[in-house]
Parts: sequence; structure tokens; C-alpha cells
Amino acid sequence: MLKEIKTLALRRVPPGDNWEDANEISDIFESLTEGLEHAFHINDGNVTQFFLDTKVGTVELISYEDEPDPTPEPPKKYSMYGEEL
Repeated sequence: MLKEIKTLALRRVPPGDNWEDANEISDIFESLTEGLEHAFHINDGNVTQFFLDTKVGTVELISYEDEPDPTPEPPKKYSMYGEEL
């Protein structure tokens, strides 16, 4: 099963469509497209899905990792009289 992981990448800088890197000091990007291009390159092209929250003014990178299956519970044991041990 895959687990979705969101990592904050860009933050909007008012006024208008200006963005900055949320994790390190960077130039102000004059458009969302420039900001996404920056995020793509600093992640070596490994992240291609983004989540844009227009109300909050953030862009998050979406990545996936395998989530191990939960360990099943051991079977219950009963006595020959049907009582749980």
C-alpha cells in the first residue's frame, strides 16, 4: 500500500502571484510556474505532483512511499472446552 507524503515547497508572497521557497532563502519567483520549476529542479526532477492550496497560499510536493502491511494478530488459542487461553 502506498502512503502519500506532502512536503511544503513554496509559499505565496503578497501582493499578486509571487512565490518563495518555503525551506531556504531564495529569490522571489514572479509566477507560480517559475516557483514550480524551481521546486522541480531542486528535487532533481523526482517530484512531479504538487498540491496547491490557494486559501493558505502554499504549494506542497507530493511523493509516495511504501507503507508496510500491518502485522496480523496471532490466532487465538482455545482449550478443548472452548475457553480462550
